[in-house]
Amino acid sequence: MKLKKILLIAISLVLVLGVTGCSDSSGAGKRYVQDRSDRMEDIAITDSQYKMGVTSIVTPIIQSGYNININAQQIKMGRGDIMSEIENIERQVEDVQSVRNKVSSLKVLQSKEMDKEDLINGIDTYSQRLNNYKAVLQSENLTKDQVQLAIDNLMAALDIVKQYTR
Repeated sequence: MKLKKILLIAISLVLVLGVTGCSDSSGAGKRYVQDRSDRMEDIAITDSQYKMGVTSIVTPIIQSGYNININAQQIKMGRGDIMSEIENIERQVEDVQSVRNKVSSLKVLQSKEMDKEDLINGIDTYSQRLNNYKAVLQSENLTKDQVQLAIDNLMAALDIVKQYTR
């Protein structure tokens, strides 16, 4: 009998705590607030934040560009897989477009607006050169000189992107 009372009290206590802990007025309900970031005004980032942000956004496509260069050297030696490289370039073009969109969406101070536009133009040029390299790889009469010229143009465009990232 005594055990039943203790058990009944324990179950009642757990139920009461469970019900009150799940209400909207509880501490857990108060901690989570509605996202209102869309109502806030856009605040321009500082010059140092711009440099850090752009560097972190652009670095992956720069690294991928170097990988494409390495793969091109393999293709020139006859050891690379052209179809896999074409797929890699297609993914890279998508990544470049994503990076372009991220850079375009940055809210910058007037002093950095021209740098941002130059970077976007450099990214566009790099994307065009990627598509040119892809077209070279898809051509029927592929030569080492064509691959080298396309890679030289691609790396020059990548250097422009790196220059505007600094």
